[in-house]
Amino acid sequence: MPPRNPLVAVFNNDPDLINMLATWFETHGVRAVCANLMSFRRGHEDVGDFLTRHEPTAVLVDVSLPYRPNWDYVSVLRLLPETSGVPMIVTTANKLALEKAVGPTDAIELSGTAQNLTELTAAIMAAHHP
Repeated sequence: MPPRNPLVAVFNNDPDLINMLATWFETHGVRAVCANLMSFRRGHEDVGDFLTRHEPTAVLVDVSLPYRPNWDYVSVLRLLPETSGVPMIVTTANKLALEKAVGPTDAIELSGTAQNLTELTAAIMAAHHP
């Protein structure tokens, strides 16, 4: 049986961006399962159940305004048993503003350019084959 392409769980608040990322990944060798972060934050869906159900090889999570509480939420996600050992790639629309609010991060600034999306895809592929 041939190896399966990586599966990334995309957590974002922007439905258009979620759609664009899913399309990009699917056409560049990465399977994607997507969810609106607000459905987790509001308790409509359980992030642990989502991750258990899909078993992604990486999680792509966006940190938007307000940066501090959203960064804290990502920090909590990293502590879940379901994220243990699963690489988490953090994106943001404004890395400088994020780092001003929370300090240095490994977040990738998501601009939506082909070069930026290629960088993001490479990060997911690297997480799939460390």
